[in-house]
Amino acid sequence: MLRFVILVFLVSCYVSEEHTQLCNMTTTIANCSGKSINDSMLINIEFENSIVLETVDFSGNNLTSLCSDTLSKILYKVISSIKKLNISNNMISDIHKLAFQGLNKMHSLDLSRNNISNIERSLFKELENCTELDLSCNKITQIGHIFNELVNLERLLLSNNRIEDIPKGLFKKQARLVFLDISGNRLTIIRSETFASCASLEKLLLTNNNIYIIDMKAFYGLKRIMHLDLSNNSLFRIRTVVFNVSSVLEEESEENNKNTISIPMDGNESEGAGNNSVKEFSFVLNLSANKLSKINFEELFVLSHSVNTTINISLDLRNNAFDSLDINSVKWMKKFNVFPNFSGNPWDCCNTNLISVFDELKNNLTCFARNQKKYKGEPWDNYNITKICSVSDNEITNVTEPTKKTMITISSFSLPCIIVYVYSCIVIIFSVVVIIVTKNFKMPEDEFWWEDKLEKRNY
Repeated sequence: MLRFVILVFLVSCYVSEEHTQLCNMTTTIANCSGKSINDSMLINIEFENSIVLETVDFSGNNLTSLCSDTLSKILYKVISSIKKLNISNNMISDIHKLAFQGLNKMHSLDLSRNNISNIERSLFKELENCTELDLSCNKITQIGHIFNELVNLERLLLSNNRIEDIPKGLFKKQARLVFLDISGNRLTIIRSETFASCASLEKLLLTNNNIYIIDMKAFYGLKRIMHLDLSNNSLFRIRTVVFNVSSVLEEESEENNKNTISIPMDGNESEGAGNNSVKEFSFVLNLSANKLSKINFEELFVLSHSVNTTINISLDLRNNAFDSLDINSVKWMKKFNVFPNFSGNPWDCCNTNLISVFDELKNNLTCFARNQKKYKGEPWDNYNITKICSVSDNEITNVTEPTKKTMITISSFSLPCIIVYVYSCIVIIFSVVVIIVTKNFKMPEDEFWWEDKLEKRNY
């Protein structure tokens, strides 16, 4: 009997050592990645309490579930020191709500590239110190208020799932969130005040969804946003979304901020602090690959210039439906020196407003002839000769740079001004003619001159 007990003990020690050797160990890191570990093998792994583990990597294995005590059993000797846990690229579809109990010092959790479709509301309740959570590339369709306990979260990745809606108040506890990626989902609407509590958010990615409606107050509260990506969606117009790019640091009233994104200029200062220091800031807005044909830039951005502030806005409008520019858009671009990337749009070569910003936009657009059968679909030569639409379909006029300037000057006159000008010229000419005729055919002073003339004729 004693021999049997000893044999069982030795076998268990051997098995434990064999499974522990699945992981490449250093003083603070246990790398168990890509070892074909399945659920049954995982529960037999044991770490010595003589080491202080901070990072455990189980990525790229064959795990399918995490039970309530799976991690606590294998990590119980080192659980108090774990700061980073990577379980990405497995086949996990089921996670018990107590799977992460005891990991209250963990800063980073990676569950990406699994088969997770449902998350228990209390799953992350012990992860109050977690600053980074990656749930990307799963099969999540709905997300309830699962982030309420993650008050210190700074980076959250939800990309490439199947999320159709963001419930109100989902991010109400994420005041420290800096980076949020919800790209590659099935969102159609961004509702009012969805990100209202995310006052620290700097980068928001909403690309590759089906968004076609953005509520007026959708981005209310984003006071530090510097990069907003709405590319590859189904936006036809953006009328009520206003970005308030303020050039001075000031506390604005809540009433004034309701419809705007307020971006304070607390960026990099040059040497020599004080009232004369130059502040710079950048804001990136990506609206490429949508269905936009017109944007009112003055409504979209509320900009105010400051002598000591350099505004650097990058606006990407590639692959939309723009075919022309209105004069107000051109004025706005020149005033704030913001020239969007318009490449991949079906530009109308006849648009004189487009010609007026030719030099600034020529590297970021390709204009195609649209009205001429002969030239339809042909790219517009932006560098040497500009092809401008002619009166008929059988001819086209080549306009060089000097002619372009003349066209711009003519186009700057509105129709009413031309009418007034022509009318004034006619009145002046008529007056001159009347004066000349009056001088040449002045009547004689004798009021009976006609009698004398008649008498001479009879004679």
